[in-house]
Amino acid sequence: MSEVRLVNVTKTFDAVAAVRNLSVTIRDGEFVSLLGPSGCGKTTTLRMIAGFERPDQGEIYFGDEVVSSGEKNIFLPPEKRKLGMVFQSYAVWPHMSVFDNVAYPLRVIKMNRGEVKETVDHALSLVKLEGLGSRYPHQLSGGQQQRVALARALVMEPEVMLLDEPLSNLDAKLREEMRFEIKDLQKRLGITVIYVTHDQAEAMVMSDRTVVMNEGLAYQIDEPRKIYEQPADRFVADFIGLINFVECEVIDERTVLLKDGTGVHKVECGIGDFNKGERAVLAIRPENVSLGAGPIRGTIKRAVYLGNVLDYRIMMGKIELRVQGEAGVIYNEGEEIDLAIGRCLLFPPQAC
Repeated sequence: MSEVRLVNVTKTFDAVAAVRNLSVTIRDGEFVSLLGPSGCGKTTTLRMIAGFERPDQGEIYFGDEVVSSGEKNIFLPPEKRKLGMVFQSYAVWPHMSVFDNVAYPLRVIKMNRGEVKETVDHALSLVKLEGLGSRYPHQLSGGQQQRVALARALVMEPEVMLLDEPLSNLDAKLREEMRFEIKDLQKRLGITVIYVTHDQAEAMVMSDRTVVMNEGLAYQIDEPRKIYEQPADRFVADFIGLINFVECEVIDERTVLLKDGTGVHKVECGIGDFNKGERAVLAIRPENVSLGAGPIRGTIKRAVYLGNVLDYRIMMGKIELRVQGEAGVIYNEGEEIDLAIGRCLLFPPQAC
């Protein structure tokens, strides 16, 4: 195995920078997700690592070897990078059996027939498709077709696996199952995985670390839990999970004031680098608001039953908060309720 390292990588299309000065190291055996909205540069980054795009600036390393460098005019083609790649579409050939789809890369390199069978059978067993080698893609479910694509990528024993939103075409339940299967497979094989997704749940569940991207930049690179609990800025806080943003005023090193039009409420918060009297924006996760008791009075504007939780919109005067409560205790629309704000974050007002 070898680590993958990007150093100040930039890629421009028609004078628009898709990726800007990106530097990140993916360690041996690590599962790293590139996460962000459409157009943020994550797929372009993956394609540069694969060798399908050449960076305009910067360098890409596999271990100590430079595989792409615009400045040094170095470019190693995809077939020489020891990579496996799984695309968003299954990209399995409909006229070929499962066995032949998986065997195709081995036949390209002219592996002998006996080795082909042994290698393909092993790859199919890794993705739980034993006994299905004679079937054709139209005889498989979507999840099984995605496993065929995984087996075809694994059959060449790659050092690094690249996956470009491979689960987006699956239904919700199957997508959740495949998340765990891919992660378990990666752990068993010990290979390095770079995974592109716009789905924050996938990144949270599967990744050792996540690169949160926007407008071609890496806004934060960290463990999923730290990104959720300690976002680097408002964009990251807003993109990862649900959150409320409320204007406030700092009054001391631990407290801010909320003015909702009906009163003034004190909320304790880690202030950071803010000074007394400064305007700021308080960021509050829905799960960090306690219902049924507290110093703040609100009115239930909307209540939506989601099975395990109830999703509320609560009006505090002119401020609307999104809050999630336990399904065992139900508050009705129009009902007044006491609440308390717990752990929260603070961002500069110019970030609004």
